[in-house]
Amino acid sequence: MQLFEYNAETGLPQFDPIIFELKPFKVLVDRDKSKNKEVAKAELAFVWLWCDYKSDFSSIIEEDVKLKEILNIVSLPDKWKLDNKVKESISFYKELVKTVSTVLLEKTKKVVTKLSDFLEDIDFTKTDDNGRLVFDMKKVVDTTTQIPKLLATLKEIELRVMEEQSNLEKQIRGNKELAVWEDGIDDV
Repeated sequence: MQLFEYNAETGLPQFDPIIFELKPFKVLVDRDKSKNKEVAKAELAFVWLWCDYKSDFSSIIEEDVKLKEILNIVSLPDKWKLDNKVKESISFYKELVKTVSTVLLEKTKKVVTKLSDFLEDIDFTKTDDNGRLVFDMKKVVDTTTQIPKLLATLKEIELRVMEEQSNLEKQIRGNKELAVWEDGIDDV
């Protein structure tokens, strides 16, 4: 089921009307008391931008950076905070699009982040209680030579996820494939 469709002109998603009936998303819509539900629409866009692999923000691993970048383009009130209702919607959306590849991608991104943090924090002058160096420079260099392979693997997984998501979007409810004339093109 494709709930969000990327709009290349705006860079934001368009919503399938069913989205307003799915419980975690409906909570966002129902709590927005404005006439046109502008805050709810912005929150739903935030959820899509946070989760979807077609989003320009999908490659941002650090959550605080991702939050700041998304808030720069989504029209949410100045005092808006990422609350539990939005977090529940994020979790729900992630479950809807979850595949083996998406799980593997998330875990690989976390490994890359941890490795990056580790390398950044290395102090080659640090010694233990016996005066021996804590970090072996050769091991660190050997580790860094593996990074291009890890990044290539990450890119390969990302491509696999894009392919899977594209295939999922071709399906409709009930896991039926679209027939030739069911692609939404108006009759001429």
